[in-house]
Amino acid sequence: MEIANPIYDVVFKYLVEDSKVAKIILSTLTDLDIIELEFYHKN
Repeated sequence: MEIANPIYDVVFKYLVEDSKVAKIILSTLTDLDIIELEFYHKN
């Protein structure tokens, strides 16, 4: 099984599109307890 490397922008963008996964990833990277996320879409 291959695991995508989140260092690459495209892979990271794909992973954080799901808010549940985004919370886990950001909590792990920042060592903070992420409770809620707000997504802003740039046009």
